[in-house]
Amino acid sequence: MTWISRSSTLTMLGLLVFLASCDDGSNPTAPCEMDCGAHGRCVIAAGHEGCLCDPGYLGEDCAACKSGYVLQGAECAPDPCLDSPCTAPHQGVCSTTDTGFVCLCDDDAQDNDNDGTCRPTCAAAIQGYNAQSCDDSSGEALFFGPRSCSTVVEYTPEAGESVGDLQLRGEFNNWAVGSALTAAADGVYSITLDIPAGDYAYKFYGASADRWFEDPVNPFFKWLNGERNSRLKVEDCQAPYLRLLHRAEVDVPSGAVTLRVQYVDGSAAAGLGPQGIQVSRSGVPVSGTLDGVTHTLLIKDQGLGKGKYGYRIEASDAAGHSAKPLVVPVWVEDQPFEWQDAVLYFALTDRFADGNPSNNAPVPGVDAKANWQGGDFAGLKQKLESGYFTDLGVNAIWISSISQNTGGSGAGDDGKEYAGYHSYWPISTGWTNENQLEGVQPTDPHFGNLQEFKDLVDAAHARGIRVLVDFVANHVHQDSPLWQQHQSEGWFHTPWAGCKETNWEQPITCWFAPYLPDFEYKNAQAVDEVVNHAVWMVEETNIDGFRLDAVKHMIDDFVYSVRGGIDLSLRMSGERFYMVGETFTGEDGSDLLEHYIGPRLLDGQFDFPLYWQVTEVFLREERDLKALESMVGWNDTRYGDWAVMSTFLGNHDVCRALSHAAGDISDMWCNEGKNQAWNSPPSAPTDPQPYRKLRLAWTFLMTSPGVPLIYYGDEFGMEGAGDPDNRRFMRFGADLNGEQAATMEVVKRLTAIRHAHRATRRGERRTIALADDGLLWAYVMEDGDDWVLVVLNRADAQRTQSLDLSALGVADTTLVDALSDQPFEAGGGMLEVTLGGHEAAVFAL
Repeated sequence: MTWISRSSTLTMLGLLVFLASCDDGSNPTAPCEMDCGAHGRCVIAAGHEGCLCDPGYLGEDCAACKSGYVLQGAECAPDPCLDSPCTAPHQGVCSTTDTGFVCLCDDDAQDNDNDGTCRPTCAAAIQGYNAQSCDDSSGEALFFGPRSCSTVVEYTPEAGESVGDLQLRGEFNNWAVGSALTAAADGVYSITLDIPAGDYAYKFYGASADRWFEDPVNPFFKWLNGERNSRLKVEDCQAPYLRLLHRAEVDVPSGAVTLRVQYVDGSAAAGLGPQGIQVSRSGVPVSGTLDGVTHTLLIKDQGLGKGKYGYRIEASDAAGHSAKPLVVPVWVEDQPFEWQDAVLYFALTDRFADGNPSNNAPVPGVDAKANWQGGDFAGLKQKLESGYFTDLGVNAIWISSISQNTGGSGAGDDGKEYAGYHSYWPISTGWTNENQLEGVQPTDPHFGNLQEFKDLVDAAHARGIRVLVDFVANHVHQDSPLWQQHQSEGWFHTPWAGCKETNWEQPITCWFAPYLPDFEYKNAQAVDEVVNHAVWMVEETNIDGFRLDAVKHMIDDFVYSVRGGIDLSLRMSGERFYMVGETFTGEDGSDLLEHYIGPRLLDGQFDFPLYWQVTEVFLREERDLKALESMVGWNDTRYGDWAVMSTFLGNHDVCRALSHAAGDISDMWCNEGKNQAWNSPPSAPTDPQPYRKLRLAWTFLMTSPGVPLIYYGDEFGMEGAGDPDNRRFMRFGADLNGEQAATMEVVKRLTAIRHAHRATRRGERRTIALADDGLLWAYVMEDGDDWVLVVLNRADAQRTQSLDLSALGVADTTLVDALSDQPFEAGGGMLEVTLGGHEAAVFAL
């Protein structure tokens, strides 16, 4: 319920409250005379009268629907669109009606044949800058005629923008004036160019204002004479191409997948070659039916189990010109997945599970702590198949970069020798099927071969688990063929300037170590080499996302380009390839994180500002819950609707959460962590208190927006100082002590709660109670009619707190704590909760 009146306002239970005092200053007791309409009642509290609205209602007379509710008929009902029920291809717009909801076509889709299915419009179907003839009047956007050799460049002015005489100037016309864009009836400016295949820098030029500017929708750039320009890549129009007409249609019960692909002949109209259009699924041939008039291939695949499949379509024309292969990822699953609903697990591959001892090859002369210890793809696959991740409630895993690393060692900034077990010293960056780098392999042999990695990905997908890999794009190791072949061609920042040596004040150009050459991404060839490698990984291995390493150490151009390359590869598939960035920052780093987030950049970042706050409040107890409550008041929505941030209690670059909680780490920043790792590594605490602190922190994180990350071992409480001590080998089962087993059970319960209640993932946080000493906090996560109450006691001693839940519509009932299974009785809208020191409770309301 919501408490309303027509006068002064305050907050009650985190909800909007309007209180009305009597005009004569008296404190009324009875009767209560406010007119609260049909969906509220007049009540008196603290000498004031006001309206207590029914669930779903608000307003002065409780006549309006609150957020998460919509008017259906004459009643406010839970919004049926909150659960994203519209899942048909290109039909994802949910619109409420008086009786329920209806699914409408996406903005770039149409139902011109009125058959109830939505298909892309011609405007959406045109690939890149191709000027192809298209007709969507039949309900399907079909291209006609051979491939056009013309290139179209468009500009859509912003609302209220005065464009005037708009020119396109670039390398193709020697930057001259004369290539004017013309405006269509819809206000979009365009120009058709007939220029040879090639790579051109260009800019728009507003003649009246003498204004040069980049193409705002083009993710690719080209630098000339120290100035950045938009980049126009014109392909050879003699080659045919393949296009996916619309997203795959999937029938889960029968395991049927339907695809339609169109072959567009090259400009010479040589016709389809004798091999026809070839289709395979994970290397298995799949047949299709070709329409000889429209050159569309209908593919109907049958009998597929749940999981993700990668279709590869290939074709050549009769003259021998090959189309670029078309790769289409398709999920067969009961419910469409959204990244906001993920629980992510980071398994540092070498330190997680050794499934194949035959590939163990530590580097001689390197201490075991800093050496290869045997974790591999086979070990990860075995843990997937054993149900470890499923039982933990994990539905996405992030693993180390799969690239081959140097086989040698290098000196760390502490003077000790380290091997490349962490997989941040890559030498196979740039590998593609067409560019197989001599002397290296696409995956690290310590982990396994490429097929073993694909098997791992398939095993994860069969269980509905997404797979992210670390993408190390800032640098390579000096043993890399790219450095060996291109070090004098402007591909790298030279001469060497170390990051530490320059006090980290030159993040773009500095090298992490003398043996880690840093890419210069103003060089278009370097960008192409690394972006092509990224796209190859996506298409070849069917992965679902990247953790992009060292984002702030690369110019923005690269992030735009890798996103643009992947988007072009996956266009029309409907797949949201999740790219989460690692931008190591402090408590005040939210602006820097936000800089890299957006539809053309990253989906989200690891939330370092929240990490530091959580570490201080729950683990180190250097601040109280008031500080955290204040921060999340703005941080929960800080990064906008597009962002899917990832929250965490630890990773491989910071000291272990449990050791912070045990008081074994001298400072929050882990500045002495590396020295401690070698000289006085912490042991597992015998006191249960640190584990309770950890469980409390997990309760907060698992009931907060964002993708919670479980760093391997944090699910039970693994101890550790800095690198490499925070990367000890994983422990399972009988190797855990009692407190660790209890902690893991709490995490399992929390992930189950999170999956069952969308409010914990997407809801708005509202404070119910916050103790004066900042050691007890109760809040509700609310999303429509889904409510979850969380109570955190950070005090050392037992606390009892009475919570007024009347405004939440809680009547006389029994509420059961999902963490302990303990029942609590609510009566008269009040709930009394008693919690032990460093304990939490979670209730579904």
